[in-house]
Amino acid sequence: MLELRNAGQVLIGGLHTLLRTLWIILRHAGFLTMFSVTEHGSPKDLNHAVQLVGYDLTAEVPYYIAKNSWGKSFGVNGYIQLAIGSNICGLANEVATIDIKP
Repeated sequence: MLELRNAGQVLIGGLHTLLRTLWIILRHAGFLTMFSVTEHGSPKDLNHAVQLVGYDLTAEVPYYIAKNSWGKSFGVNGYIQLAIGSNICGLANEVATIDIKP
């Protein structure tokens, strides 16, 4: 979360198959709390990435805001909310930031 606050965005790995399966649910709700990579696949099977662009620690269930690459028809206008602390889709297993220096 510190990297997200400092850099403004981070990339995380995820399970493409799980996100595709949940596409219909997310298209309407946009919030994901109940699935984790340990229940629906191995952390070794990560095969997709999304971009974390924000978070909300004041919500009833604190969450990250993630932008997917599948366009505006996914989640809510292309964004989903991933519950913080749940490792949903293995989001804590693969994290990358880009540090660009002038």
